[in-house]
Amino acid sequence: SKVDGAVWVADWSAGIYRLVSCPPGYYLVNTASTGTFSAEAQECSLCPNSYFCLGGSSSRTACPDGAFSVVGSNSSQACFQAVILRLTLALPIDRAQYGTQQSQQLVSAIASA
Repeated sequence: SKVDGAVWVADWSAGIYRLVSCPPGYYLVNTASTGTFSAEAQECSLCPNSYFCLGGSSSRTACPDGAFSVVGSNSSQACFQAVILRLTLALPIDRAQYGTQQSQQLVSAIASA
């Protein structure tokens, strides 16, 4: 899919357009799973969490150990120290009664605590 700010250049000898630059918050992908160039695989991929992506032809860069960033981060300043908690709850309802709505309400309640 095309991303605003991506730069494509015509390669007339190969009869294709080559992706040469992505906007900040994205990283350039142009290889197949084999690691070789693939015209079909070219895309600007949204930077995943725990990484930052400067854009251009740069790859994604991992945040330092113990740091986290949100999807689409475009600077090392976006990496922040994180504390990860594992929370186990015993709820007084049957598992079959616990659905998406209850899950969202629980997450919201924990986040606002």
